[in-house]
Amino acid sequence: MTEGEIIEGLLARDEAVTYDFFYTFKEKSCRRLLTSIISYVFSYHVEYEEAVSEFYAYIMADDGKKLRQIQDRNTLFGWIKISATRFFIKKRDNLIENSSQETLMAKAERETYVDDFSKETARKDVMNILSRMKNKRYAYVIWQLILLDREPDELARSMNITTANLYNIKKRAMAEFTQVATKDVMYYGK
Repeated sequence: MTEGEIIEGLLARDEAVTYDFFYTFKEKSCRRLLTSIISYVFSYHVEYEEAVSEFYAYIMADDGKKLRQIQDRNTLFGWIKISATRFFIKKRDNLIENSSQETLMAKAERETYVDDFSKETARKDVMNILSRMKNKRYAYVIWQLILLDREPDELARSMNITTANLYNIKKRAMAEFTQVATKDVMYYGK
């Protein structure tokens, strides 16, 4: 496939072309390129599928307006490299990476509850689990949606993603949260 055919396939939202281009390791695939950009930009683990899903939504917004910007001056892979790097840097700068885990704990500890001792203990346990999660973005989503009770639409807007994508992130975040919590059975199981 030529670059022009790939672009046309992406603009036509051809699932086979999209899958081959973003998710396989074929010759005309950008998976290796995007994987290296993601690992360069983020200092923590980011799910490839989630990141690419957001990037794809970005380039396909407004009927593929961004993707249509590729003209004779750029190759497809050159354009992807520049666009993806800028996109992921902007994402990173808007996320929790700029705040340390201690900041999350300090904010949580500043909030006071009139409730009983067990509620405060549970909150500290949850914050401990969040601080041990590998994916800080997942921890941020749980912290915002569950602990701070933010509206999903509002959080999605602040993260520059769709609400549907936020729910997918929350699902993955809850899976990682559960995995971290169940690893320390001696502490959380008794």
